[in-house]
Amino acid sequence: AAASASAAAAAGGGCGVGGVVGPSFEEKEEQVLKWLVERSGVAEAVERAQAGKKKAALPELLRIVEGILAEARVGDKAEDPPAEEATSAGSRKRRSEDGIGGVADDGRPSQRSRPSQTEDPTGQVAGGEDWLSQCQSALKVERVREKEKLHEKTQPEVQQARSSSSGVPLPLYWTLELPEVSQVLAQKGLLPEKFTPVENPHATLLYMGGMGSEDQAAKKAGVSRETFKGMREALEGLNGQEFEVKMVRIVFEESVVSAVVSLPAFLPCINKVPHVTLGTRPGVPPRYANEVLEEMAAGRKEGLTVVELPAPRPLKGRVSLVYESAAGGDVDGA
Repeated sequence: AAASASAAAAAGGGCGVGGVVGPSFEEKEEQVLKWLVERSGVAEAVERAQAGKKKAALPELLRIVEGILAEARVGDKAEDPPAEEATSAGSRKRRSEDGIGGVADDGRPSQRSRPSQTEDPTGQVAGGEDWLSQCQSALKVERVREKEKLHEKTQPEVQQARSSSSGVPLPLYWTLELPEVSQVLAQKGLLPEKFTPVENPHATLLYMGGMGSEDQAAKKAGVSRETFKGMREALEGLNGQEFEVKMVRIVFEESVVSAVVSLPAFLPCINKVPHVTLGTRPGVPPRYANEVLEEMAAGRKEGLTVVELPAPRPLKGRVSLVYESAAGGDVDGA
């Protein structure tokens, strides 16, 4: 008979005391889940998760579980029961320690209704998963992720503010310096009357925007972060080197004159039409040349005079990085 009782207890997942077989772990788990779903807010969170809104439902469900854990901790600190209840409480305690499930006085499944669980050296839980502990751990992980996301959002602004306040110059743009263009501009009659020649002629290769964050700079430049990073790294490898470029045509517009240049294929350039601004009307920023040339590439002809050079003019250019404090004005190609 004893052997039969033991076999029945093992098959049912519980332990027998006095010929009584306790509920299996699956039955206890079903009781706990049923009680949990009946709590306010849980059913709504589950419905949202089933509707595909798991990201919105998870934090809410975890907060509810944390509240349950807090209630459980308060219950563990409660005073001992009155003397008249000692016998009943002692019986419930013995039954719990023997592995028999019980129900608390308020009708909820007792936390002690679970089978006794121990952890092995690998960290696995014997006798089933402690889902309450898992939920608590998941809540902590979720909070850490939220803090990391907030840090990622604020870090670029903090970095830029620190650089500005500390006086550390921020990179503004990569350029190809073209000093020989100044000799071209020295020729009388090249620029229309009242046009002002640009200082330090150059072709902008990559606009950094004085941003402390690469993400911000990529967004400003209108390219992906990966593309921006690849161009920046390539220019860093070419920094200080000289290359030959060719001036192929000059474009006249009522407010700006620019020269289109042909660059070596390996030299990155963020502008759709590589160029150097030659001169502008007073008050017109050099970057306006970039807008005009993009419109020309898109088919604009009105208000433009394009002069093709009989033979491309070779020019020597040197790659360099210009910093915000050294720019001293507006940026060509920005």
